[in-house]
Amino acid sequence: MPDHPTPSVDALLNHALALHRAGRRDEAASLYLQVTARDPGNAAAWPLLGMSQQASGDLAAAAKSFGKAVALNPTDPRLRLQLIELLLRQGRVRQAIDAAREARTVAPRNLDVRFALVRALLAGDMKTEAVEANRAALALAHDSLPRLDQLATATRHALALDPSFAEAWRTLSMMVKRDTHDEEMAIMERLFADPATSDVQRTQLGFALGRGFDDLGRWDEAFRYFAEGNRLKRAAIDFSIEDRLAEMANIEHLFEGLPPLPAIRPGSRAPIFVVGLPRSGKTTIEHVLSRHPEIVAAGELEALESVVSAFMADHGLDRPQSTLAPIPAADWEQLGRAYLDKAGGEQTKLIVDTMPSNFRYVGFVRFALPGAKIIHTRRDPLEHDVALFQKFFASAVYDYTYDLTELGAYRARYGRLMELWRHAFPGFVLDIDVTDLATDPETGIRTLLEFCGLPWNPACLDLRNVEQRLGEPATFVTAASPLERLAPYSAHLAAVRT
Repeated sequence: MPDHPTPSVDALLNHALALHRAGRRDEAASLYLQVTARDPGNAAAWPLLGMSQQASGDLAAAAKSFGKAVALNPTDPRLRLQLIELLLRQGRVRQAIDAAREARTVAPRNLDVRFALVRALLAGDMKTEAVEANRAALALAHDSLPRLDQLATATRHALALDPSFAEAWRTLSMMVKRDTHDEEMAIMERLFADPATSDVQRTQLGFALGRGFDDLGRWDEAFRYFAEGNRLKRAAIDFSIEDRLAEMANIEHLFEGLPPLPAIRPGSRAPIFVVGLPRSGKTTIEHVLSRHPEIVAAGELEALESVVSAFMADHGLDRPQSTLAPIPAADWEQLGRAYLDKAGGEQTKLIVDTMPSNFRYVGFVRFALPGAKIIHTRRDPLEHDVALFQKFFASAVYDYTYDLTELGAYRARYGRLMELWRHAFPGFVLDIDVTDLATDPETGIRTLLEFCGLPWNPACLDLRNVEQRLGEPATFVTAASPLERLAPYSAHLAAVRT
């Protein structure tokens, strides 16, 4: 009888794959072994052999096979993840950590790799490094994941690896609207009550639990947690409300007696500033304007504060009894150019600068950029104070929000400044309440665009919920808060309302 020809490596591999798909894994594994013996550089065969060995329970052999696969295809993070998992399942923690660190070097922006490193470090009882790696992984998720559901999943993954990650609980509360008192709420409550929990962690948990109970309509419990979160946050920061109030009082003094105003040239294209207190709707206005083809949203720029601070120092405007009178027109023009240089305003489109605290500098803008537009966002005072009370701010600019007395003093001085700008520069500031957009969007947006000197564009009607959470509608809705929600806050916030 004639000898049968030896099947090629490719034929063996295809036959093995067919057996594998048919569930005949032992037979497939035997053929994969033949392929790797005849062709050790076959990158496709090694992971298939490893999968078969893993399925049969031979984890050591599977890890060896995936190690070969990684060596042949070092840029594939999936192979590295499988190797890390196999090493961990065998208790080979040191090797798993080394493999995970190497994988992070090869694929630094792969979230699965980042979280695999956290698991390996935790398995090795390297708690401090694991916490740092977990924070880095979640920071990458915030930077790279485009969808809210993906980010919520990544946050929950980080919490599964480290349930004491209080900052992650707070960020999750900003993404997920709760409809039941679930196990996640219970975990946060236990952690909040644990004497071993630090004040820094308890601060974050206070805001997270406050939002969760607010979602559930349990307003009194929400208030208690928010109050504790605010108290702890205020105790941890070095902040002087007196310095903030004195700064605004000085600006108010400077603009009480005005030199002649520079003329506003018709058709001049200067920036649009959206100002006010935080949580007043400026992000919504930015979204509306950014839909217009002649607008580019620049975000919250620090440019104006930077150039105005330097201008005040150069002209001695921070000294008592200083005035604007000696400042030549050329210096004001230079201030405007300095802002545009920092803000990137030398372009065909109008920029929108949404730094809320720029309300302090409206007078400087009127002299330096007379063609600019100032949009002042505001909302119902009680609702606004509740929104501020419920918010944990990353920026120290808003440190006045954590104490109700300080918030009240700041709000009063802010109100005086805005009134000064309206009186000194009639028509230069447009006051807008975003709740009006829900009632009659087109009328409100037409008014907004007309004020900015822009033609009507229906794209601006594409209103979105700019702070949408999972479980909330995608369309933008600005509804008044129910009275029963505001009632627990009302008595406590009465002193800060204007």
